[in-house]
Amino acid sequence: MDDSSTDATDELMRFYSEMDSRIQYYHRPSSLPKGANACRNYGLDLTTGEYIIFFDSDDLMTQDHIEIKYEALIKAKTDYVIAKTKYLNTTLKDEFYNFSSEEINANNYIIQKVNWLTYDVFIKADLAKTIRFNERLQSGQEYNYFSKLTVISTSAILIDAYLTLRRYHEESIRGPLRENADLLLKSRFKSHWLTYTDLRDSLDLKTRRYLIMKCIGFVFDFKNYYKHFSIVFFKAICKEYGFRRAGNYLMANVVNASVGKGYFFVKRTRSI
Repeated sequence: MDDSSTDATDELMRFYSEMDSRIQYYHRPSSLPKGANACRNYGLDLTTGEYIIFFDSDDLMTQDHIEIKYEALIKAKTDYVIAKTKYLNTTLKDEFYNFSSEEINANNYIIQKVNWLTYDVFIKADLAKTIRFNERLQSGQEYNYFSKLTVISTSAILIDAYLTLRRYHEESIRGPLRENADLLLKSRFKSHWLTYTDLRDSLDLKTRRYLIMKCIGFVFDFKNYYKHFSIVFFKAICKEYGFRRAGNYLMANVVNASVGKGYFFVKRTRSI
């Protein structure tokens, strides 16, 4: 899926498409918003295959990437399999994985007892097509998508093998976010908040409270940037914690706006 590339991608992909009819090349329609989420959703609408792998254009698959994942899925008779990714052009280590003995379920994924990257999953198309990437997110979209996936199905296995080679570059979305604390907090808040609103009717109380408390932390660390969420957010806290705890949040909001210490008030009064 071409998201408005300006290089020779058209010519290159036309060449490969003519060589192999299995290769299908599409452009994101101008009616859809720019970004990976809209492209992935459009690709899900178009696909006629049995399996899905989400993959970025600047990263590489190992030669046995698809073979290992496919054979693992067929052997285990699962809905999806999950492998690992490592950098190919830097000595930096991505300490993202937490492949522990915890089982794969929505609560464990949302609180990140288990986690993985977008490219790591090989998934049955019928299942993948029932879920949409949230097009309001520019970062953290995989967290939102896989939270929804684990609500629908926990029939999955983890493969302890690096099957994707990820390219590190400073111009990626996550690079600038790491350098800009405000943007990073905004991104994390939005990802957790939209995951809560997308799934609140499907999650247990403990998991919903986790998402709300994470959002509260991001709000106060960011010095109350999300004022436009205040009423909706206040109602969500009332729903999950009751009016007293929501009142604590409101008080902390006022204190934080005036002297910048409201977050400590929340930390002292909360318990999960």
